[in-house]
Amino acid sequence: MKQHVPTLNTMLRCTDYKIGWVCALPRELAAATAMLDVVHDRPCDLPWQPRVDHNQYSFGRIGSHNIVLAVLPFGIYGTTQAAIATKMMGNAFPGLIFVLMVGIAGGVPGPTHDIRLGDVVVSRPVAGHSGVLQFDFGKTGQGGEVTPTGVLNHSPLEALAALSAVETRYMMMGGTLKDVISSALLRHPRMRGMFSHPGVRNDVLYQTDYDHVPGIQCGSCSQARIKRRQPRRTTEPKIHYGLIGSGNQVIKSGRFREQLRQKHDILCLEMESAGIMDTFPCVVIRGISDYADSHKNDLWQGYAAITAAAYARDLLLSMGAPAMSAPRQRRLSVSERTAYPSRSYNPEPRPPRARVAEVRSNQQRGDSRSRNEHSKRLLQGARNGDMPLVRGSLQRGGDPNTVDRESNLTALHYTAQAGHDDIARLLLEAGANPNILARGTNTTPLFEAALKGHSKVIQCLLEHGAKVTSRGKSKETALHLAAEQGHLACVIVLLKNQADPDCTDQYGYTPLDCAESRGHLEVAASLRPKHATVFDQ
Repeated sequence: MKQHVPTLNTMLRCTDYKIGWVCALPRELAAATAMLDVVHDRPCDLPWQPRVDHNQYSFGRIGSHNIVLAVLPFGIYGTTQAAIATKMMGNAFPGLIFVLMVGIAGGVPGPTHDIRLGDVVVSRPVAGHSGVLQFDFGKTGQGGEVTPTGVLNHSPLEALAALSAVETRYMMMGGTLKDVISSALLRHPRMRGMFSHPGVRNDVLYQTDYDHVPGIQCGSCSQARIKRRQPRRTTEPKIHYGLIGSGNQVIKSGRFREQLRQKHDILCLEMESAGIMDTFPCVVIRGISDYADSHKNDLWQGYAAITAAAYARDLLLSMGAPAMSAPRQRRLSVSERTAYPSRSYNPEPRPPRARVAEVRSNQQRGDSRSRNEHSKRLLQGARNGDMPLVRGSLQRGGDPNTVDRESNLTALHYTAQAGHDDIARLLLEAGANPNILARGTNTTPLFEAALKGHSKVIQCLLEHGAKVTSRGKSKETALHLAAEQGHLACVIVLLKNQADPDCTDQYGYTPLDCAESRGHLEVAASLRPKHATVFDQ
């Protein structure tokens, strides 16, 4: 895979950024930045106003979405600071549609949700709640117990629809976060130490009522108090949807964690999102780094941060082009909503039919732009050998037969050149034409694989209908190319699949002639008639 090279873009303006991404910790911002396809320069119209806006922004793109990222000030966390940071972001970038709050959290495992370290929890509305519950705000009763009051705003509808689409795809095809993370760490090798999977043996859940024994990590804690759980077949993170608990204190008590679970069915605990939900339309995505008990440590924080970021990337890639989304409308506060009775609602008059047709046409153009964008990303993934990018682009409507305008090659040509037989199989199963011709040269993907010596790709192409008799611009076949380059394994595969060793190109040369002229004696021996029968068996 080629090294990721950020590109600068000074032409974008603040209004071009439609998605905000807020992190609480520097390692969360690092994980988020690793998910960007392109890194942007500062918008040309964004002034530096530290007295008005102390956020430090970074910029980039995922798919067709321009994204602005911000991290909370070092050492200052909680719902209030998150609300302030998001408010300043919304003022600076008036085109924002919604914000993602992405980072780590303490997991709350229970009978209905087998939450493990490295899993991802995503906020989603449940009965009586919007997806986030501020558990430390409300009425205080006897014994100091807090009963939460009020309901925070819901996540935006376009994001909730995308959540449903992602969940459905994961049900049918399985998750791909491991692939996304692997791809990101290949592009950023210095991150591997902090952000790689720490190992299943380091995922330990102690019984709820057992407190940590002082010492390094949990070396002095009783092994007998570890809760036994069924091993998973894979380390692919599981995604859990439901209620997230948010408050202004770090929870380090298994007993309190269990109380919150039993009372509210909370899936994880964190310290920021309650401040954002009533400030700006928001989706909360959390990677599980500990179990919110006295045994918590920092070992899983990096991996949890990057699993959450990987899911956020997948969510954004599941959404349409930003041109299809409406600009953000200011939400009414609870007091404003109750101040205006429902009978005062006066809907706007319907637009004329001509306007409806125009809107529909614009939406169709938006769909086309989205497909074109995913097709371009498909070509990029094929060029770089990026399996997650290729798979994701196909799943989102990318055309496997799209032609690169610069090179006149398709994704299958690129894959055949590089020898990625797994990506070639994926493209072929998605409908890629194994006999598609490169414009100008008339070469098929089979020719590219034969020229580069990739016998596994040749076998895959032939299994999916590639014509072994196809001819290039000079009437040469794939067997001519493999023989001329001395690729014995490719020659053998082609002969086994009925390639003709006696065919001639426009100059009268056979594959045997090509091999002998280059001194490839072993290849030449395989092409002589006395050996041909061996490969037909």
